[in-house]
Amino acid sequence: MTSVGSHVREVQQFIGGEWTGAASGATFEDRDPFTGEVVAVVPAGGRADAARAVAAAADAFPEWSQSAPAARQAIFLKAADILESRRDEVVGLLAKETGCSFGFGMFQMGFVPGLFRQAAAAPYAPLGQILPSDHPGTLALGIRRPVGVVGAIAPWNAALILSARSIAAPLALGNTVVLKPSELSPLVGGTIWGEIFSEAGLTAGVLNVVTHAPGDAGAIGDELVENPAVRRINFTGSTAASTRSSYSRTPISSTR
Repeated sequence: MTSVGSHVREVQQFIGGEWTGAASGATFEDRDPFTGEVVAVVPAGGRADAARAVAAAADAFPEWSQSAPAARQAIFLKAADILESRRDEVVGLLAKETGCSFGFGMFQMGFVPGLFRQAAAAPYAPLGQILPSDHPGTLALGIRRPVGVVGAIAPWNAALILSARSIAAPLALGNTVVLKPSELSPLVGGTIWGEIFSEAGLTAGVLNVVTHAPGDAGAIGDELVENPAVRRINFTGSTAASTRSSYSRTPISSTR
């Protein structure tokens, strides 16, 4: 993330561990909902960007899914520390991007580091359970495994919490993620996680962030629900929103 002028930031998408513009080269202005001032210039990504992000996530999945629990735990603990070190900046961005109050911004900043520290314990959770068997004298064993690429679609309200929630469990349990933040919160609901998790040591391609201009969510959503490499969709939204969008064609599923 770079600064353009004294207040406006220039951000890029995070795909395959690299910061990149939209395939089309298009951008849009992320504006303060109260003042109308430009907060950031953001890539106006499309279906090609989403497809590239899914491919990067799919390529990263075999190695990440086999990573040691300690490695995943260390990344989440470090991510929590990094986020806390950026508290004032993030609370300010929450106000500028989403119009939330200082109190609600501080609440989100208090919640998310705790969420990441809870996620840090998930890699050590039991992988399965003993099941009854119809064969006398025997038992069956059910084992849970990472499913693959998870498409995460996060809203603008409570942008920090709900975007973090959409990526924490999938990543901690060995899946890879393509995150599509709202066009109203592409920074605090999206690109900030690329910054934080890459600094925390996350392997390239494990987390990808694709942004889009207002009104252009459909193409990215279509790619996430139609690409066979995407095995789960994590979507937060109202019933009305889901029935108006292409996302409703895929059921909301667990990530493990």
